[in-house]
Amino acid sequence: MASKGDKFKNGKDTEIEKQIEKTDPVGKQTNTGIEDEDLEKIQAGVATGKYEVLVKDKKGFFSSAIPTKLPCCVAILLCFFNCVCPGLGTLISAPFSLCEKERTQKRRIRNFFVNILASFLQLATTPLILIGWLWSIMWALEFLKPLKGEGYENS
Repeated sequence: MASKGDKFKNGKDTEIEKQIEKTDPVGKQTNTGIEDEDLEKIQAGVATGKYEVLVKDKKGFFSSAIPTKLPCCVAILLCFFNCVCPGLGTLISAPFSLCEKERTQKRRIRNFFVNILASFLQLATTPLILIGWLWSIMWALEFLKPLKGEGYENS
């Protein structure tokens, strides 16, 4: 039988990957199932580059519908439209959500209609304390997020 330290040799942590998080009846996380000394070894491995930590944002109903595979010039243009006329860039982006091949057809159609709904809500809530305009600007910045790691040569 392998000792506790053996599971960390060569960067393999298969036993930790197999551990299931224990939760209380309400569903709040109380214990990850990892002992303190093992957790310290993992943290040390992350600090030395032995392990890689991946963080994935969980997106909401509206933000998950934002098209992510836009050409650079289109994303900048839609950002401009959303800042000048709330909801316009969102409305124009709706057909682009139908072009994302990594999503299922049902999800693409849903995203199309969510974009149209969001554009009308952005426009309708603009007179009310400018909430729609602020939402539209935030949506516009989401168009530009995927371009953060890419160059401008993909336009």
